[in-house]
Amino acid sequence: LPLNITINSLFISTSTNGVHDINSNHSRGIALDISRINEVKMINSGITPEIVSLQQSLENLSNIRENFGPSFKHKNGLPWTVPGHQDHIHFSINL
Repeated sequence: LPLNITINSLFISTSTNGVHDINSNHSRGIALDISRINEVKMINSGITPEIVSLQQSLENLSNIRENFGPSFKHKNGLPWTVPGHQDHIHFSINL
């Protein structure tokens, strides 16, 4: 994270819970959704420096598969078109 960005807390709204297709990465246990940063709901904040920084930090992981959020949507490091994700960051890993 850049020096002027502080993330003290994340709220994981979904991991393997919720309603997902049996073949989804959530059902497989390799995905989660983050809906709040520093106790602020993303749906209420718009795209903040914290969201941009968190998504970019996740993008730098070597095994990241999906990084869909308010700031950008990437799959395996490339731009990806998928609906939604204005209110959370979804990310999954490659096994």
